[in-house]
Amino acid sequence: MDYNQNNQDQNNQNNQNQNQNPNQYQAPQQNPYQQQNPYQAPNQAPNNQYGGYNPPPVVPGKSQATVSLVCGIISIVFCWLGVYTWVVGSVIALVLGIVGAVMSVKAKKLMPPAQSGMATAGLVCSIIGIVLAAIFTVCSIIAYAAACSIINEYGRYSNYFNSFDW
Repeated sequence: MDYNQNNQDQNNQNNQNQNQNPNQYQAPQQNPYQQQNPYQAPNQAPNNQYGGYNPPPVVPGKSQATVSLVCGIISIVFCWLGVYTWVVGSVIALVLGIVGAVMSVKAKKLMPPAQSGMATAGLVCSIIGIVLAAIFTVCSIIAYAAACSIINEYGRYSNYFNSFDW
């Protein structure tokens, strides 16, 4: 009986509120038995206006470490292209390797020691790229000089070889 009596009292109260001022907006009453959202993120900060998880903390020097790693990897790729493009690919690899090494040293100074792995990898790749680029640059110059020498020698004796009836 209590339930019916409470329900009638609530309906009467709602009717009275509606009859008092029909043009005024009335907010819907909240359900006291409504459950909270079970899909809410557990680590959500109370003042996080965007919802979800909080963004990770910003590590100083991380972007420089990424740039050094990318430059180191590209320098390794370009030093192999130096074989086919004579000196151009090796020079590009040499420049990118130097830029990568400088950026990784700067990043290691800014980053905490526990998070400087990417900067170390960038330094290693840059050093490998510099060494390979230097080797391929020297080899390309030697091969170019040898090719020029052979062409010069062949040019001197071209009449000699053309006189034979092959």
